[in-house]
Amino acid sequence: MTYAYLDQRCPSPIQTLPVELLSYIFILAAHEVDEDQGFPIIDAETIKIPLVISRVNHHWRNVTHETPYLWTSLCVTGALIQSKAGQGGDLDTTHISTYLTLSQNHPLDIFIDARDERWDFQEPGILTDLWVQMWVALQEIQPFITVDGAPCLESLTLMRCNDFISYSHTFAPSEMRLPAFLDISNTTTSHYNLLPRLRHLTLRGVHLHWSSLSYILSKADHSLRKLDLSSHCLDVRPTPGEFHQLLSQCPHLTSLVVKGSGPLTPTNNGRTSILSEDIQPVNLPRLRDMTLGYRSVFEGKAILEIIDAPYVESLILEDESHCCAAEDLDAGGLLTYIATRNIPEPIQDDHDSFLIYTTLDGEIAVDKDDFVIQKPKSPTIDLSGNAASRAVFPQLHNLTLRGVDANESDIHRFLNALQHLRRLEFQNMSIRSVRALHPQRADLTEGPGVILCPCPQLRYLCIRKAEDALEDLFCLIGAVSRERFNIGGSALQSVDIYVNSAQTHWAVENVIQLSNVGTMVKVIREEPLFDEDDSMDCDTDSDLDSAFEAGGVINDNGFDALYGVLLPVH
Repeated sequence: MTYAYLDQRCPSPIQTLPVELLSYIFILAAHEVDEDQGFPIIDAETIKIPLVISRVNHHWRNVTHETPYLWTSLCVTGALIQSKAGQGGDLDTTHISTYLTLSQNHPLDIFIDARDERWDFQEPGILTDLWVQMWVALQEIQPFITVDGAPCLESLTLMRCNDFISYSHTFAPSEMRLPAFLDISNTTTSHYNLLPRLRHLTLRGVHLHWSSLSYILSKADHSLRKLDLSSHCLDVRPTPGEFHQLLSQCPHLTSLVVKGSGPLTPTNNGRTSILSEDIQPVNLPRLRDMTLGYRSVFEGKAILEIIDAPYVESLILEDESHCCAAEDLDAGGLLTYIATRNIPEPIQDDHDSFLIYTTLDGEIAVDKDDFVIQKPKSPTIDLSGNAASRAVFPQLHNLTLRGVDANESDIHRFLNALQHLRRLEFQNMSIRSVRALHPQRADLTEGPGVILCPCPQLRYLCIRKAEDALEDLFCLIGAVSRERFNIGGSALQSVDIYVNSAQTHWAVENVIQLSNVGTMVKVIREEPLFDEDDSMDCDTDSDLDSAFEAGGVINDNGFDALYGVLLPVH
């Protein structure tokens, strides 16, 4: 092990560290990883860390230059473009050349950011606001990958940061929809192993040739571990067959995100399934984390119908319908499918002559002639887990619902199928979602007197962006927790409620105990993401005007063509 030279005139403990340890410390400083995303944090500031370290003293400079992994992060932004009078500008490649030289043959993390500089995404990959920038970049990369391949590429992120355009049925700009990225259908090198080490793939607002991708993955040495498909217009989405084929080439998938994407599904085709009788769902035995953002019930069901992932432990279910939709999307049918694998048909009431009344003695069925037909016997508690055996995700432990709109009975039926759930989070949900955790008597089809306890092992509840008064939530949570405990289920042990700092007088963090079963509720104040003085705002009216002009950071011809009639004249 090599030790650094110790200057006796100015002794410093850090100078006594072995070179190998000092080098490792430098690497940790330069390659910080986002714990939530799992990606290295790369931006115009973090890539300067190796340069700053190398200028401290001569010894540190030698150590950094002899540590190739320290120089493996590249960030290309608009700040590197040197403008010329009356002309566009040239890209300053000085630091890029330096990093490429010092990194030697080590794999690189490359972040190409062609968006407005005030966006704050930091995932390595190619990120743009406008499609023309992404299209040019992909056309430049295409021949290198399809001819020579990318044998060291492990993670690829392509993001078009304009979600609104994906709500159109047709891709815009239409003249740049084709050729699709990674199209090898007309090449003679399609038999090569082009992406042998690709593990993570993120496509947000960026489409490619889906059949070619499936073929490339079939030849890879390693299977994809993480796949993210988001924000795709209908005419660039994969067909059900292509989507099925793509997932079939990912048997080791551990994380799947599908939001505003997935298979192209007609909304009114009169069918209840998109799979033919001879096609089975794709088995994904290693899938543990899934995010599903649906824009219609049939779309969400189609995605779930194609996959067979019985060991998913964490699910995020999110309403991805347009924010300006005339009506809220009722997700009751989707919740029912996740709980039972069946989409409910139009309900035929077999008990038209019955009326169900709730009395102090329980529920009784009364016919319309006031004749008492049945009075239930002593209630029985259903904690057997039979409902979980029919659920799409029977082993679910963590669940987040974001803006999911459904009536209380549908939410209760859905939660009742999650017999192993331990952590539940509601975001932008009404108070009826909390009420659905209350034990309820089953309907007549389950048998007389049966009480269903949803999520009997639930321990933790988190509530965000709730519009209900805190006092109402406290009262309801206390009652729900007591009732669940009294029938043999688990009482809620910990509840976190996040509130807007402007909407409450509570301190930054308050902890109170509700009920006699030990439920602890923590009220946490959240500062708004943006305020009136936030730097995202334009400084002057002239800045705002230029942003909306042709070529401005907010201008998008495709967006304007689709939604311009809805926008006020600026």
